[in-house]
Amino acid sequence: MQDYKYLLERQIGEEIVEHKKVKRSPKKFLYIFLVFIILSIIGGGFYIYKKKKIKMFKISKFEIVGIENSSKDKILNILNKNKNKPLKDIYEKLVKVKWVDDVILRRKFPSMLVVKVIEKEPESLLQFHGKLYLIDKNGEIIDKYESRFYRRDFIIFQIKGDKLTKENKEKISQILEVLKGYSFIKDISDITINGDELNIILTEPRLKLFISMENFKNEIYKINILKRLADTEDVKKSAVAKLDYKNRIYLSRSE
Repeated sequence: MQDYKYLLERQIGEEIVEHKKVKRSPKKFLYIFLVFIILSIIGGGFYIYKKKKIKMFKISKFEIVGIENSSKDKILNILNKNKNKPLKDIYEKLVKVKWVDDVILRRKFPSMLVVKVIEKEPESLLQFHGKLYLIDKNGEIIDKYESRFYRRDFIIFQIKGDKLTKENKEKISQILEVLKGYSFIKDISDITINGDELNIILTEPRLKLFISMENFKNEIYKINILKRLADTEDVKKSAVAKLDYKNRIYLSRSE
């Protein structure tokens, strides 16, 4: 009997526990909701700030210096079209512009790109297909010749043949490199490159000198000798100077 009563009391007790209601506090829900709102505001604000910051640091202005003969409009057009590309890509496009030898690019925060243009220096002239062109120290054509670029020491190079080959450009470059160390460069008016033979016309004295390209560097001093002999009767009456294999100078009235 006692066992039955114990089991009955236990059963009643479990039913009471199961039907007992637990009160939950609304503060907990309010706290979670507020945290969610705060995090949303912070996240949204950070996203907007990041967007504005990225936009603020994008290139939108240009400062171009060093332009004298290059086309500023063409350079600006390239910059506007490629401003969102890497600086390396911008550089490669700018150095292809006429007159541009090199470019220095520098970011100026927040949104400016400083472009320093280094232009090519005309070193001489090239007469090709009946037209005159300015050429640089590498024998590369810069632009068509205009009188405003006139210099007393400009040499007019002429190429025998239909094409301005890489080999001819290298020869022009080598000739200019040798001549720049001599003061008599201003007394050379024309140099014709005919294969490996150079026809050099001197203005003072007025002579045509034949020198092989192979021996040019070693025989260039003979120009100076002829220049010093300019007042002698033999040189005055001569039109052509040739060098033999013993490095002797032969003067003649014609070729």
